[in-house]
Amino acid sequence: MIRYSFAATLIVVSACGRVDLPSTEEAFLGNIVGTSLEDKTITLTYDDGPSEYTLPLAKWLHANGIKATFFVVGSKVAGNENTLLQLKELGHLIGNHTFSHRKMTTLTQAQVLDEMESTHKLIAPYVDQNFLFRAPFGAWSKTLSDLLNASSLSFYAGTIFWDIGGQLTGNYAADWNCWSANISVVECGKRYEAEVRDKGRGIVLMHDITEQTWQMSRYLIPRLKEQGYKFVRADEVPRIKTALKTNGPLI
Repeated sequence: MIRYSFAATLIVVSACGRVDLPSTEEAFLGNIVGTSLEDKTITLTYDDGPSEYTLPLAKWLHANGIKATFFVVGSKVAGNENTLLQLKELGHLIGNHTFSHRKMTTLTQAQVLDEMESTHKLIAPYVDQNFLFRAPFGAWSKTLSDLLNASSLSFYAGTIFWDIGGQLTGNYAADWNCWSANISVVECGKRYEAEVRDKGRGIVLMHDITEQTWQMSRYLIPRLKEQGYKFVRADEVPRIKTALKTNGPLI
């Protein structure tokens, strides 16, 4: 089954999500964004763990009735298997974020497959179904799409992009960039909230590897709930559900 997609528009991405060309959400990687969600519906995604903050965050989300998606780096799994087990038991979804978090567009085909396969073997026991993939830095190409669609990993849907949290501006924020720029947890959370309100729905990008993001989640999410937003896992996003079921490419 072919479940990877690639749009004809070329997008250049730096750091963990900054889109450098003016574009709509639809322009990047076909349909694997969150614009198909109902209004006031949010998908929380956390990258680059597991870390010491992953499980406390996951438990807090569960206590608040929220299921999130954690895109895991394979090299961080050893010693954190119990964290993955508890993520599964709490109802969260674990996704593949490669083994060493290298930019896939700079790797050989063999390296790309190894990055994916190595991590798949580590996370497979903790995923019942619906395997999702997110490319580090959002770096993707048609060559990679064709390679993975022709491999034994074609049951993955991806790459999963994002709508919110990819760029630090005067109004919006990206968590990793907030902390490097010494922006406070509250101010960063307010900018995330502003982008959520402006876009009305979408996939939110954050990283479960810092105390600041853990604190910001506890600030941001209750505010969004008070405003009537609901939260769903990434595999509940309509276009991602289609990607998981389709027998043909999404373009």
